[in-house]
Amino acid sequence: SCSQCYILLCLYYFMRFCSHLLFCVLFVILYNILCLIFFYFFFLMIRRPPRSTLSSSSAASDVYKRQVSTQSTGNCPEEDGVGVMEVLVHVYDLVEYNQYLNLMGTGVYHSGVEVLAGVEHTFGHSDTGSGVFQHPAREAPGASYRETIRMGNTKLTISQIREVLDDLSVAFHGSSYHLLLRNCNHFSQAFVERLVNRPIPAFVNRMAYLGGCASCLVPVSWQHALMKAPVSNAGPTSSGPPARSQNRQSHSGQLRSTNHSFGGAGRRLGD
Repeated sequence: SCSQCYILLCLYYFMRFCSHLLFCVLFVILYNILCLIFFYFFFLMIRRPPRSTLSSSSAASDVYKRQVSTQSTGNCPEEDGVGVMEVLVHVYDLVEYNQYLNLMGTGVYHSGVEVLAGVEHTFGHSDTGSGVFQHPAREAPGASYRETIRMGNTKLTISQIREVLDDLSVAFHGSSYHLLLRNCNHFSQAFVERLVNRPIPAFVNRMAYLGGCASCLVPVSWQHALMKAPVSNAGPTSSGPPARSQNRQSHSGQLRSTNHSFGGAGRRLGD
């Protein structure tokens, strides 16, 4: 009948209206989400600290060597006196795709902290003892040097820096390493905060933070792989905590120490 046809026609147009309305609502929601994502990454890019003048080029390496020499001869605090030392965070690429991820304010990075000239401290996996170890600055094994970020100056004395490293060596046990929840960048964050009371740039560890938010979804079979560090100590371990020494300078004016945590190559702390 005509009344039934009229009702069906009304239902047809009503359904078309609802479908168009739903499409418009979904389009607006999707558009807003894309805008938020765009402005989020844009904000990350403008907040991204400028790349340090220290790079892997040969010219910049000469500048770095001159800075190390200056810090070694005239800018180090006395053993128990007050001085000013620059804190440097060295950042390394662990994957080649970082050149693209870096544009979005993230990436897969390794980092270490240099506060004494030529010596860099970082954190990695170890079955026994502390996971904190040292190696020559900007020469992390198994990683490609990317840049150096200047974090400011610390006024701690060398003995105070030793105490900080002793505390962190206990806190960052080698068996506690986790690629997402407790990695080298977490150590750098803790070390720098103790030295200059400020955090390292967020982009250095943002990928691990995002992965850590979903760590509960990682299969149990993958958990063992997350306990292995991409950069670890390959050198011999030390037999005990560092011993303090009063031998501070050689005839050339460079700082020396018999402390195990500041001398040698590839030694662990706090074993």
